[in-house]
Amino acid sequence: MTPVRVRDALRAASARLAAAGVGDPAREARWLLAHALGVPLSDPALLPDRPLPEEVAGAFWRAVERRAAREPLAYILGTQEFMGLTLRVTRDVLVPRADTAVLVEAAVEALREAFPGATELRVADVGTGSGCIAVAICRLLPQARVWATDVAPAALAVARENAASVGCAGRVTFLEGDLLDPLPPALRLHAIVSNPPYVAEDEWPGLMPEVREYEPRQALLAGPDGLAVIRRLVAGAPERLEPGGVLALEVGYRQAEAVLALLRARGLEAAARRDPAGHLRAVIGRLTGWPRRGPQPGGG
Repeated sequence: MTPVRVRDALRAASARLAAAGVGDPAREARWLLAHALGVPLSDPALLPDRPLPEEVAGAFWRAVERRAAREPLAYILGTQEFMGLTLRVTRDVLVPRADTAVLVEAAVEALREAFPGATELRVADVGTGSGCIAVAICRLLPQARVWATDVAPAALAVARENAASVGCAGRVTFLEGDLLDPLPPALRLHAIVSNPPYVAEDEWPGLMPEVREYEPRQALLAGPDGLAVIRRLVAGAPERLEPGGVLALEVGYRQAEAVLALLRARGLEAAARRDPAGHLRAVIGRLTGWPRRGPQPGGG
């Protein structure tokens, strides 16, 4: 029996993924084949004329069918790139996205402006999931110590693994519980950062199948208007922050103005940051002294 060649396998897989409605099917087929082979994308094993061992071809096609069923590519690969880090992901956690990178960048910028020269920055990552926010902040701010909370033990296990894999395990404390509740009562923070659930109930049917059918529902849904969790977090945050402390939240693309109003009602000055698609997706609040330069409400 003539073995299948890389070019033919990729061509057939791309067609299968395109028929299933997967965006950029050729790229994703190549990722899946590299995963099945256990090699990087640049490996010679992916040259077009190379034959595929039978067991590799079988594993590849099983992965293609999973992706054709719209399972997220990151869950099939078991990893996701985020801000230069390769993080483990499972179906217990959300897949890290560019929107959250915008949140991290805005939070780090606000912390540097609020506490210049600080030798220690105490940060809470609320609803840590994969731990992507916690580990990215640790990498960007060497003086940061992070307390990462989540209600899901399985998510915390993934986050702990990611902190260890990037060398941040000694600077992140993982705590199981709801929002700010697990934090030590006397702990005062320089920042609270969160990608909380913010999907409204009526938005759920319209989500991409990758999200609706595979990602953890409790990390996404937040009541009729999507603000139920954000309201609780904003209500409790000011009492946990140091003077001048930062509250940074990822929000839905139509929620920024409502969340800005919530922060201002609690005495924080607030601004919003746009994502790569131009939507206001990161809301940053300060108890005092928000700089007048930089991103402003409705702008960015």
